[in-house]
Order: sequence, then structure tokens, then C-alpha cells
Amino acid sequence: MIELNANIIDEPKPKLVSKSDKDTLRRCIVSRRNMYKYEMIRFAIDPKGFVVPDIGCRLPGRGVWLEASLKAVKAAVDQNLFSYSARCSAKIPSDLAENIEKKLFERTGGWIGLAKRAGFLVTGHDKVRAKINLGDLAVLIQASDGSLLARKRLSACAKDFPCVEVFTSKELSNVTGRINVIHGALLKSDFVTPFLADVRRLSGFRSNQVPETEIRKLGRNV
Repeated sequence: MIELNANIIDEPKPKLVSKSDKDTLRRCIVSRRNMYKYEMIRFAIDPKGFVVPDIGCRLPGRGVWLEASLKAVKAAVDQNLFSYSARCSAKIPSDLAENIEKKLFERTGGWIGLAKRAGFLVTGHDKVRAKINLGDLAVLIQASDGSLLARKRLSACAKDFPCVEVFTSKELSNVTGRINVIHGALLKSDFVTPFLADVRRLSGFRSNQVPETEIRKLGRNV
């Protein structure tokens, strides 16, 4: 799994997802479906001709859009769709998919770190349960390798809220600066929407993906 130091993010802090972003559709070069930008990954071609994932949508040039999933990336590479869509001979880095996952993890971890510093994140089973009871919870975050029984019990208490389980305990501990983090809660704040948007994209590149029921729940909250 990728590790992240919460104080080191290799790109500028991501902007909040604006209404204009949510209302803008792009066509996936694989499925040819029109999708919202927060469901997709933008790619650009660098000066050396390599395909570069533009996670923050900041790079200049003609963008190529793809559904945020490992399956879609592999299909685009196998069918040479990057070259076709970019109208040039595009070179594919051997670690393209791994790089996408790394950058998405850094973004989601960045939101967690920012929320923690702003006072909108709590960790620990009892503290999370208290926030659920108080009605302050926005997103339940649980380590994918935590106790299944404990995760199910806490999820049942927060059944009306998105439950994110795409991080390991080690990753959550690293990004929060705490030890053995299993349960966390993102509280109601401006961090919720962009965090869920990036979690949705990250889940498409991880084997411990959010279950389909949770994907639908995330979709209603982005």
C-alpha cells in the first residue's frame, strides 16, 4: 500500500469541487459515455510525449478524459485510445495506473489532513460514536483491515451516511499522525464534497473497493 506523510503533498492543495465542476460533463474515451468530471481522470501529454494523469485538471493542452477505474485505464492502453484521442503518438509510462492511484491517495489523504488541522476530523471508536449520536457526522471512515464485526456495528449506527473503507489502518495512522487508527469521522464541513469525490475515484483503482451500495451512497453525496 502507498504511504503518505500528511505534511508532504507533491502538488498544490486541491480546490473544493465547485458547482460548475459538477455540472460539466466529459466523454470517456473508452465507454463513450458522458460523465461528470468528478467521476473521471483527465490526462495530458507532456512535452516528451508521455501520458500524464492530470488529477487536479491544471495542466495545459488538449485533455483526454477517462472513467476513474483501473479497468478503463487498461482498456485505453490496450486499444491505443490515448494516441487516437490526443491526435498524436502518445507514450504510456509502465507505472501509469500505479501513479494514478498514488496521486489520488495523496489527494484523499490531503483532505483528511486538512480536516484534522481544521478540527473537522475525529478518530477512535468512542469519539466517532459520540459524533454519530450528536448528529455531527458527515462521513464514516474505517480501516479496511480493521475488525469486521466492529466495522459493521459502527456502520449500522451511521447507516444513513457514506462509509469509506478504502484505506488500511497503517495509511489512516500515517495521514492522521495517530497510532493504530481504525475508525474515523469526517464532520460536516466544506471538506466533505471534495473528499468524497476523490474517494470515489480512488476506489476504482483499489482492490479493496467500496462496495457497490456504498458507491451509490457516495454518488448521492458528491
